[in-house]
Amino acid sequence: MSTATLVVDVPDQSSSIGVFTSQSVEIARTLAAPMLVSLNESAIQFYFIRPDSNPAPFDELAYENLESAPKLKDHLGPRELLATKMGRRQLSFFPIDVQLLERAQQKTEERLTPRVEQALSAAVDLYQPTLFELKGSEPAERLHQRAARLVVGALTALVLRDKTGLDLSPGALADASQQRFASYFSWLQASSEKEREAFEYIIAELGEGINYQSLDPRILSGVYESTLVSDSHRRSLGTHYTPPGLARQIVDAIPIEYLRPGNRSVMDPTCGSGGLLLAAHDRLRDLQPENWDTQRSHQDLAEHLRGCDADAFAVEIARLSMLLHAMPAGNGWDVAQANVLDMKLNEHQRPSIIVANPPWRNSNSHGGKRQEIADTFLKWMTETVQEGGFLAVIMPVGWLNNRNSKEAREKLRSSCDTFEVWRLPEGAFESAEMAPAVIFARKAKRPANAGWLFKRVIRKSALQELYAHGKAEEVTLVKTEQGEKTSFLSGVLTEEFRSRSNWPKLATIAHAITGPQPKAGLQARKPTDSNCLYLKQARLVRHFKSPSSKTLIPVSFPEDFQGGSERGRQGIGAAKVLVSAARRANNPWRLKVAVDEQGVLVRNSLHMIIPIAEQDVDIYAIMAFLGSTFASAWIDEAVADRNISTSDVLGIPVPTESNVWLRLSELGHMLHESDDEEFYAHIRSLEETVWAAMSVPNSVREVIEARFAGFDAPEGTPRYHSLENEEPAAQGKVRRRFGAVERTKDGSLLLRIPGVTDYPGSWTAPPKNFMGWLAREGQTFGVRIADGSDLEDCSFHYQSRSWMSYEEISQPEIGSAGELGADSEGTDAE
Repeated sequence: MSTATLVVDVPDQSSSIGVFTSQSVEIARTLAAPMLVSLNESAIQFYFIRPDSNPAPFDELAYENLESAPKLKDHLGPRELLATKMGRRQLSFFPIDVQLLERAQQKTEERLTPRVEQALSAAVDLYQPTLFELKGSEPAERLHQRAARLVVGALTALVLRDKTGLDLSPGALADASQQRFASYFSWLQASSEKEREAFEYIIAELGEGINYQSLDPRILSGVYESTLVSDSHRRSLGTHYTPPGLARQIVDAIPIEYLRPGNRSVMDPTCGSGGLLLAAHDRLRDLQPENWDTQRSHQDLAEHLRGCDADAFAVEIARLSMLLHAMPAGNGWDVAQANVLDMKLNEHQRPSIIVANPPWRNSNSHGGKRQEIADTFLKWMTETVQEGGFLAVIMPVGWLNNRNSKEAREKLRSSCDTFEVWRLPEGAFESAEMAPAVIFARKAKRPANAGWLFKRVIRKSALQELYAHGKAEEVTLVKTEQGEKTSFLSGVLTEEFRSRSNWPKLATIAHAITGPQPKAGLQARKPTDSNCLYLKQARLVRHFKSPSSKTLIPVSFPEDFQGGSERGRQGIGAAKVLVSAARRANNPWRLKVAVDEQGVLVRNSLHMIIPIAEQDVDIYAIMAFLGSTFASAWIDEAVADRNISTSDVLGIPVPTESNVWLRLSELGHMLHESDDEEFYAHIRSLEETVWAAMSVPNSVREVIEARFAGFDAPEGTPRYHSLENEEPAAQGKVRRRFGAVERTKDGSLLLRIPGVTDYPGSWTAPPKNFMGWLAREGQTFGVRIADGSDLEDCSFHYQSRSWMSYEEISQPEIGSAGELGADSEGTDAE
């Protein structure tokens, strides 16, 4: 149940000296130890551990040169290696794969979860005969929670056993735990004899053959979410577990260094099992002076961290997680059961930093309007955080642009300076169908001409790079003025066209209407009893083709449709383009198109695009254009959830030249009629025609093609193939530098890093792990870069003196011990 920073392979008499064993490698991987040390007859050999391949040698130290050991100790100290494991820094002399920690935690969780499931099942069985004793409307849910409490209590007792070296029977261990953690085990005092027996039984079952001395609380949170919380309970609350890697990167992106050390107070008002609190704990701890002892460090953290949640059981897990994380320093964490929406904090209670993953759940407001409950929490947070304080909030991705949350976005934009937004893919939260987004803001007026960064991870497989190194797949510098735009969605294509405000849209050449919702169980009528043909299943129509007679049924409009709606009548008998109105956002190919010359009616999963007669653009030209990468990329950047509105489609920019539309018409006819190799040749011609007609710069096109690479297009195969991942080049010595953003222009930054960029700097797109707070003119930052690397391989970080004025920096007494954190630039080469 432990992790480590160093594993030493000491040969015994039967081993070959200097040859590490496969067992020691497996131990190192399981413990997430980044380094393996092996001894030979004349030297100590060092290897760095990789998750999926053999250890790689990087150095050896002869015994006669052990006088260099003090320097080596500075590099291999637990704090340095732990920070590297967590992805916060990179050692100067060899690279550590931070996936080691994620893999080790995953392995431990996989081993622990079956035991916890068995223990939970046993506890439920033991409670089952007393089910009639339970009161309330959901006895089964309460039964589950009572059984889960026994399991959590047993884990707590076992951690106490192994951390303190107690060798006690389960009954005696239960007594000792109750004495040590009275608040945690208050329920045990009033428990029945049967509950007590069940508790001791679970202690024995979970404790057999496992040492819990270094149980990582993040693992406990994962087990809690996957095993101890029922699906019905999670759905009723709208809660979703925050992966530890995501929690860590969120708090790392907050510019805490810009707040004075005494005013760095963090609150999570919807803390759940404590994932974001644990990450905030580590972030604040890393900013503390190195000369603080454990007790002083713990006292400071306990005073500056606070959490609450409406779910009492989640609060119990959060308390336990914080307790485990802080041992042996002690408890004293301010984590309470409370609904913050009922709380109003006074001026002295308001935190300077709020991090949160509020519940996601739609509800009907008093006016009957659909409302996202997370909006209410966000409103509370923006009103509660201190002036000049920071927010980092996880929201459902649809919040970035949907109509129901427009008021919440406008309030955030009017009261806060939003400096960074993340759009993450579906699957980032295992328990949620919708993808998450993360919003970073400061409660302050936005500076004039200040931009913000929009970061995007498209593929679920790319989340590991974000969690490990803070790298997104796409990063866009957005220059949105206050009040200019209510959506928080962006991308390279929409930013490119922001300056082309007069460029014509599809609405100038076509109308768009949506099909009606059919009545349940709609069946084909007799031809004599119908007035139109209806396309019942849009998925049966091939891309760039037309509905076949086999896909159409005779119906009567509007009688066969819900509410007798007249919606869609204009499409009956009209030649038109059919285009997606609903398509999952996990694939950037958002538009599937077809052409209809028969005038059929379609359901509400399709839009009908009807050309404006006087514009002289035919349906084949429009179909070809909407089937291009450009059109799908536009919708992909403009719409985060599955529903695509008619206004979204009509807002797509279109070619301006009549000869381009004539060429698109030709290509549309050829795509409609051809198949196989000829079809794909026409696809290639279509793409080149549209890219050229829309004057898309190569730099933007390259980003978009990389986004679509490997994804099946609507015709069933990828149009752009993924590039093979290259083996990372061997890195040289990692050096520390400082840098500055000299200017920003047209989505680019002028970065000046002495020894890395030319004077007065280099224009570049924002690096994929750059921070939004830094992407503004005049900002300075710290850099770690290996010899031979480029800007994309840099590690950027906030400078620890950022909270100080220039006058304070010039005074040496300011910044004495207790004021500066452990990562003071005073020890850097910056």
